[in-house]
Amino acid sequence: RSRSAVPGMEVIAVEWLLLQNPREPFSERRPRLPGQQHPGLGLLRDLMGWLVVVCESHQLDGVFFVAAHYHVAMQSRRLVRPLLPEDEARLAALAEALVGVPLPEATSLAEDGRLVDAATGQPAQWKPVPTVLPVSERLRALVTGPAYEEAVADARPRFAYRAVPRPALAAAAPLPGRR
Repeated sequence: RSRSAVPGMEVIAVEWLLLQNPREPFSERRPRLPGQQHPGLGLLRDLMGWLVVVCESHQLDGVFFVAAHYHVAMQSRRLVRPLLPEDEARLAALAEALVGVPLPEATSLAEDGRLVDAATGQPAQWKPVPTVLPVSERLRALVTGPAYEEAVADARPRFAYRAVPRPALAAAAPLPGRR
């Protein structure tokens, strides 16, 4: 339980969670994502449902966690909202730049500096996103509704990204001393 993760509210704060299957190998269908030692279990939705019941039972405002990786932020988007409207605007811009890109590749682009700010050309650094799954009306009001959406719309023009291809390997240049 935390009263500091979301000021003025009491939430379940998930500080670390590992939903991986150590018996399953990575495959083409389930490739390794950043932070994984094993493929995911696919239980995020079920776990969040259970945490909502806990919040309701204990009159907590919701669930808070920080999406440390792009794939976590994208996979949880249907369930959670970024706490800050600026982060919602940034995620929307990232998703727009990566539309049609498979999640493993999109995560790689987002996290290894191959997305650049469209205005400056500077590499866009991935920043973890504080998110909430609102259970109470007051937390829901904080991350939904006209004021939140207006703040997202105001912040959205600040974020535009484009992907940069992987640097070409120096295959064209022979190694010194070799022909």
